Amino acid sequence: MLCAECELVAKQAPLQRGTFVLHPRIGRGAVPGWWVICPARHVEQYDDLSREEQAHLGQLIGELSAALRASTPTAKIYVSIFAEVLPHLHVHVVARPPELPEAERGPAVFASERSPDPAIVAAISARVTALLSSSAQKPGG
Repeated sequence: MLCAECELVAKQAPLQRGTFVLHPRIGRGAVPGWWVICPARHVEQYDDLSREEQAHLGQLIGELSAALRASTPTAKIYVSIFAEVLPHLHVHVVARPPELPEAERGPAVFASERSPDPAIVAAISARVTALLSSSAQKPGG
């Protein structure tokens, strides 16, 4: 039986970069610029990745952060790994907008009941995907 993240990767065609996939967060999320990076194969812990994969993950976090910052108003970029609820390593990369209420900032963003406008999420996702796709075509991308 596949975990929820493995099922998502199998059903959708998320953006693939090497051994990782990147996609907008599905479902409830406090901000429209919330993406996830995860290994394409089932991996539960960060230290289950090879050293090369760990280095590539760091590079992808940087690229995704820059693409989110270029695609949406951003006061901060949050990066977090918990892998408690979903037993598949996944990195949350969240573009926190300047207007997000203080009570929903930091770790509280995970508990927010907000649901961003799907049209805004789609527009941001299209811009992020275009930026990441073009950077993958460049040498070193």
